[in-house]
Formats: sequence, C-alpha cells, structure tokens
Amino acid sequence: MIKTIDIWLAKFEKSLLVFFVTAMCLLVMSEVLVRPFASSGIAGVPGAQKLALGALVWSAFLGASNAFRERRHIVLDFIVRKQNEDEAKRLRTLGAGLTFAVLLGLLFLSFQQFWLELSEWWESDYIMHTMEGLGLPMAWVSAAIPFSLSLMLFRVVLYAGEASVGELDNAQELEGER
Repeated sequence: MIKTIDIWLAKFEKSLLVFFVTAMCLLVMSEVLVRPFASSGIAGVPGAQKLALGALVWSAFLGASNAFRERRHIVLDFIVRKQNEDEAKRLRTLGAGLTFAVLLGLLFLSFQQFWLELSEWWESDYIMHTMEGLGLPMAWVSAAIPFSLSLMLFRVVLYAGEASVGELDNAQELEGER
C-alpha cells in the first residue's frame, strides 16, 4: 500500500518537474525573443523573469526529491562499506535517523517561512510579498521547499524498513534499468 503511494507520488512529482522545467524554458525563451524589440517600446513578457525564477526553485527542489527517491543523492558510504554487515546496518540506521532529524528541522523552518509570507500577504490586502506586475504571492515559490522536504521525509520513513545492505544498494539496479 505504502509502496503504491510512493509510486503515485513519484509520478506526480515527475509531472510537476516536467511542467516547471518546460515553463521555465518557455518563459526564458520568450524573454530572449522579445528582447530585440524592447527598444521599440515592448517591455517584454510581464513577470516572466520572476515566474522563471520560481519555476527554477520548484525544479531544483523537485529534482532533489526525485534524486532522494532514486537514491542518487550524494552519499559518503566509504566508511559503511568497510564494516561488516551488522555494523553497516547500524551505521545506515544512524544515518537515516540523522537525515530524518535534519529534514524534520528544515521542514519546520521552511513551513514557518511559507506561512509567514502567506499570512503577511493576506494581512496586507494582497500587496506584500507579491511578484512584480503579476499580483501572485511569493509564497507559491516558498511552497516548493516544504513540499519537497515532506516527500523526502516520507521516503526516509518508507525506506527505514529497507535498511538491509542489499536493499539499500538498489541505485545500481536502477542504473541497469536505464
């Protein structure tokens, strides 16, 4: 059941990633195409730079979450590989616990920032923390961080049961599938 949820989340996450990368490319390309006409009075696509920056933030965090899911993130495992199986299992469990604690702390801080931006936007009659010329709240960009950290935290809990040495080294299996 939980694996099925993870598979659906991964599909949703990859769809969002494709959307944001495509949007970012189209927005930047539109700015480049409009730039030669800027001297003739056309100022460019309103808010394209800010939207492209927001799409970049979403793409970066969704990409990091996807790398975390596929276990392609940076791992310093040279110490673990030199240990026997029981010690390696304990070190991996310790690493997962530390990862969980760091992700939980970052999630708390990022959610606070998101909520602060959103509440200030509401209280200022939708003026503060908006994108220039668009009226969109900057909180939509900040939402990328707690969203992707939540996915990573979910995966730490999900993969905690897979702490055996053979199951954690599936990055090589994934590489073989590509």
